[in-house]
Amino acid sequence: MMSKNKTATLMEVARLAGVCRSAAGKVLNGTGGSIRVGSAARERVTEAARKLKYRPNMAGAVLAGGDSRLIGVILDSQGHYRNLRLLIELEALCTENGYQLLTCFSHDNPRVMSRNYSMLMRYGVTGVICCAHDYPGLISEVEAIFDDGGRVVFMEKPEFEAENYVETKRTNAFRKMISSALASGYRRIGAVHGDSIWSSERKLRNEFRQALSDCGIEPDDRFLYQYSEEAGTAERCGEAMRRLILPQKPDFLFVHDAPSAVFLQNLIREAGLEVTLHGGDDDPVFSGFLPRTGSLDPHYRRIAELLFETASGKRPECRETVETVFRRNSIRRKR
Repeated sequence: MMSKNKTATLMEVARLAGVCRSAAGKVLNGTGGSIRVGSAARERVTEAARKLKYRPNMAGAVLAGGDSRLIGVILDSQGHYRNLRLLIELEALCTENGYQLLTCFSHDNPRVMSRNYSMLMRYGVTGVICCAHDYPGLISEVEAIFDDGGRVVFMEKPEFEAENYVETKRTNAFRKMISSALASGYRRIGAVHGDSIWSSERKLRNEFRQALSDCGIEPDDRFLYQYSEEAGTAERCGEAMRRLILPQKPDFLFVHDAPSAVFLQNLIREAGLEVTLHGGDDDPVFSGFLPRTGSLDPHYRRIAELLFETASGKRPECRETVETVFRRNSIRRKR
């Protein structure tokens, strides 16, 4: 019997499973070269490792030319629900495929991002998923961080040249949302979104304007309010009331994130107005609104699959677009 203080070795796992050391290493550490391990033997190795409480040596696996089975994720520390949802989906995919996530955060600070990226590389991650790169005025600094040839895939196409990215597209979903709103009796359709200094917000604004045009509505900037990124949520929504909702009286408003929608809904009710809101990031908070508020579906699972497959090396390259989905019957008729 093993001592309580003794750590099980790979050889001990192999003996208990009745396989060679290379086969056990292939299953547990990703080492073992081109050796193939059948499903029955793989199950015996996994069970033996569980019984012996074997802990793979990640550093040893990497030095031996194996796969660390670690995926690094760089997130924006001020990100909204999308970051959390992507992290949930990525964690599930990693668990299903025998990988683990290492996460780190930064915001508007290339020095911190560079330090985080270097840390992930020292851990020998198989690949990195970067969800934090849209920083105006810092594009060249961010680009320089990832010029070492490491396997990196970006969430959304960055402002600089990148080999791998997954971008989202909402024009078709916006078109269906606006068409449904028109069919439900709404005529004064607008949107509230973030500052256009961010490329992601410029893209959202352009997609919304295109969808309006496709639906026969001349885009009117008075109905498209962009709030300052420096302002807090309450201040942003107060400005949206003063500059858009009170003077223009929209009856249907797209608001991408739930925190802003909550504030706006309360202010709209206090003003005695009726404006139907529609969300964009599928935050479950939207379903708790009274009356219930619909939201677009960014297709997080598909986004996460593409990011994971690229970061893990299962997909050699990726420049894919994922279409956001509009849910039918998510807009109630105007009263």
